[in-house]
Amino acid sequence: MNLKKEWVWSLEKNIPNTLNKWRIEKGAPYYEVGTTSSDQRLLFINDQKIKAFDLKLEHLFGASPTTVIEGITLNKNFKSESYLSSKLEEMIHDIFKLEAVASKDWLTNKVDRSVTGKVAIQQTVGEVQIPLNNVGVMALDFKSHKGAATSIGHAPAAALIDPGAGSRLSVAEALTNLVFAPLTHGIKGISLSANWMWPAKNEGEDSRLYTAVKEISEFVSELGINIPTGKDSMSMTQKYPNGQKVMAPGTVIVSAGAEVSDIRKVILPAIQPQEASVLIYIDFSGGAFELGGSSWGQTQNILGDQTPDVNAATFKLTFDFVQHTHP
Repeated sequence: MNLKKEWVWSLEKNIPNTLNKWRIEKGAPYYEVGTTSSDQRLLFINDQKIKAFDLKLEHLFGASPTTVIEGITLNKNFKSESYLSSKLEEMIHDIFKLEAVASKDWLTNKVDRSVTGKVAIQQTVGEVQIPLNNVGVMALDFKSHKGAATSIGHAPAAALIDPGAGSRLSVAEALTNLVFAPLTHGIKGISLSANWMWPAKNEGEDSRLYTAVKEISEFVSELGINIPTGKDSMSMTQKYPNGQKVMAPGTVIVSAGAEVSDIRKVILPAIQPQEASVLIYIDFSGGAFELGGSSWGQTQNILGDQTPDVNAATFKLTFDFVQHTHP
């Protein structure tokens, strides 16, 4: 907001003496109305130290009852995974048949991918437009090279084995999808949205949800990232007249967003043979190669008993390292 000087002068002139003047910073006016504290009171004091208004917040908003949910923890054991190395080629073919792994061109070729003309990075990449991009980038305007990057992550199968690990893997997937965009403020400039999809109020599920929420909070706190928003769907259960009940796997869908310093420098998964491209394996997790909740397990109709996990310190250092490799 740009204010003409005469407007600013008029504002200052007409504000009562008991109030501070408007202040102007970077072209926008703001007004200091007081300070916040933890005493749960709303208090107005004038220049004569007279309390014009003094009210407890509970009297203003009402004393809302505290919701207490009691749940039980169920210890579930799943069949461990095993495979034969001699069937490697067959297993790879089976994995590529999965909808979550196979080409998404059936979807990307039937939608408009460039609305507004500011879409810098869309789903497809390369000369034949293969849908491989994990990050979407929008230009902020038509003149600068700044933009905003978005990505998502989820791990429902892993969350069935370990809800805490499922939360961490959801965050890790969203962030690794985002890592090849040059972020203006690095990992600390990322904000997350957590969308909880859970069959609550079923035996053992409230306890699993508590674990998932608690551990995702601890994980992102270690990464230095916030989750300022989200939503929840706590009725992910379908009941039938014959008494049968089907529950969706409890999971959190994590959406990530951050400012991009230069939309021209986003690294794309398009190998250039003529430039002698080199593939480098970088371990973000610092863990072992567990297969619980994996696409391979889905092809074998096995959930597994050991899921991958992520170490926050290792992930943060690796994320920062990759960010610093941007040209």
